[in-house]
Amino acid sequence: MFGYGAEGLLNKRRRERWEAQKTWPFLTEHDLRAIRSSSDLTALVAVHKDIPNEAAGKLVEEWMHAHFKRLAASEPSDQRLVFHAPDIMIPARPDW
Repeated sequence: MFGYGAEGLLNKRRRERWEAQKTWPFLTEHDLRAIRSSSDLTALVAVHKDIPNEAAGKLVEEWMHAHFKRLAASEPSDQRLVFHAPDIMIPARPDW
């Protein structure tokens, strides 16, 4: 309704979380909800895998690149947001 596609956005977020958890099973649901940027994910991967931040950053960057490539390939090109003009004219108030 209203062209916002909230249901599609929620499904996309769930799919992203599932993909991340599939790659890094140590991520909890709480961790996944707390991640706001790639640096947050990098920090969690570095701590849990006990590797330097640079190595974790490379892993996260590779995963994100592949993940967004998969997302772009799986979404049909006709799912763009399209806004249409209303079919009925709303009369203007005389005092406008």
